[in-house]
Amino acid sequence: MPTTKKPAADSRSAAGKHQRRLRDLLNRYDAAFSAGASLDSLLRQLEQLRDYALRHAIGEAQILSALAAQPFLPQDSAAGRQARQMLTDMTHNLGRQLLQPAQPSSAKPLSPAQAMLEQLEDGVLLLEPVGQQVLYANAALMEWLGLADAPAYPVALSALAPGSGLTEALRPLLALPKDKPSQIAATPLRRPGGEVGHADIRARPLRADDHDCLLLTFHDATDRLTSEQLLTRHLDILAQLAGLSAELASQPAEPLWARMSSLLERVGRFLGADHCLLALLDVDGKQVRIAREWRREARGAGPPAETPVIPRSKLYWLEQQLGQQRTLQLNDSADAPEAADVLRQLLGDNGQSALLATLRPRQCWRGVLAVSAPAPHSWLWIEQHMLQSVADMLSNFLDRSQHHSDARARRWPRRASAIGNGGAATPRRIGPTSCINCGGWTLRGLPRR
Repeated sequence: MPTTKKPAADSRSAAGKHQRRLRDLLNRYDAAFSAGASLDSLLRQLEQLRDYALRHAIGEAQILSALAAQPFLPQDSAAGRQARQMLTDMTHNLGRQLLQPAQPSSAKPLSPAQAMLEQLEDGVLLLEPVGQQVLYANAALMEWLGLADAPAYPVALSALAPGSGLTEALRPLLALPKDKPSQIAATPLRRPGGEVGHADIRARPLRADDHDCLLLTFHDATDRLTSEQLLTRHLDILAQLAGLSAELASQPAEPLWARMSSLLERVGRFLGADHCLLALLDVDGKQVRIAREWRREARGAGPPAETPVIPRSKLYWLEQQLGQQRTLQLNDSADAPEAADVLRQLLGDNGQSALLATLRPRQCWRGVLAVSAPAPHSWLWIEQHMLQSVADMLSNFLDRSQHHSDARARRWPRRASAIGNGGAATPRRIGPTSCINCGGWTLRGLPRR
């Protein structure tokens, strides 16, 4: 018995499939909007929804009526035509709604597009690019620019926020073809307080009331850029530490100690300091001596300055602080009078801000590595960790130097015995030396400054 086709059933099955797909697209859009997705992302989803509906809606009134919340309307129903028109003009209506003059909510409620855009965290700007007239800006952008109230639109782009740098920021974007989406990343914009933020700006062509406009979205990229800069700084610090570690571990102690000032210069310049010094505890443990230092401004001509010696008692506060946390960060010593007095003892009068790290091999305080600047300076936490890492390397270097010095001292009696009664061996003198002792630890053979 021949079978007969059931076009009505097939049509209902296809319509049901498309209804489910459209409902899925609508649910995704609602979820994205609730999650605070960017305007650019929402527009892409709306266009995808519109294109799908138009591609399958011809001859299928069930799909259109599903969007109108009336699933069984006839094909030529008014609700079906309205739903189809809504999808067709979705993005174009957005521009027309934005062009409506802003009025107090008591006089006239916001259009759906304006209500949506006012809730976004991203800034939105509708711009007529030929005359550079601003047709709309949402609340997020107004807050970024420091404007309390929306101006009367249209307004010239240069007059919207003259001190923000908005016109300069958009200039390279406006030079690009305006018939395609474009974007620029991490563009600087000045905030009301004077600090500089950065925004990712995207431009999208939009037709509104027979005018070719640009819909600009501003996404705050300040935190991301700060993280990128911090990561770059971290990588640079790791490279510096790797170089210093290899140099301190591979070269002999005496020539390396002779070049210690140049190593301190590398550390000081890298950290943006004007002064870097290495202070070590003296042999009797009662005085701290500036063993090596570097200054950005060279001292004037004249005889070499005497090695600064500071009574340990005057640095008791510093020793106590470093004993608790190993590093000390002072962005402005004027905020801490006790710290200012200690810094003056150690760094002189030009150390208003400082970063200090302790040398504590074998858990015994033996000195301090310090960088300073003559003005307030904000040191990064990774720079603080870098200085402590350098201090640890110098501690290991001093331990290695002590080991070599002790080994040399043990060799002299054996050499004297080998010579016999014909004469006594005399140790080779390596210039003036400073001895450092702490808990049985003595370092010899380090030339003085």
